Amino acid sequence: MSDAPADDLGVDEHYGHIQGRAVSWVVVFLVCAGFLVAGIGLIAASPVVFWIGAGVVAAGTILGGVTHAMADVTSQVDTSGSVIDSEAVR
Repeated sequence: MSDAPADDLGVDEHYGHIQGRAVSWVVVFLVCAGFLVAGIGLIAASPVVFWIGAGVVAAGTILGGVTHAMADVTSQVDTSGSVIDSEAVR
């Protein structure tokens, strides 16, 4: 039996990791890659490389907002077992 709460849909009971849509992982990759490129640009004192990295971070952030990437881990279940979208509750 898992230690995860019964109403938590974000954690895979069998493997103990967060499930996510492919687009959510693309957003994570873009933001991490952008930070890496921007950091390399700072170390190398190359403003062009820094701004390219910053642009990739911005693009990933915008993509995450448009596709609701965080909705993968913020869904909840009511007592009847149906999923409640966290953004619809607000």
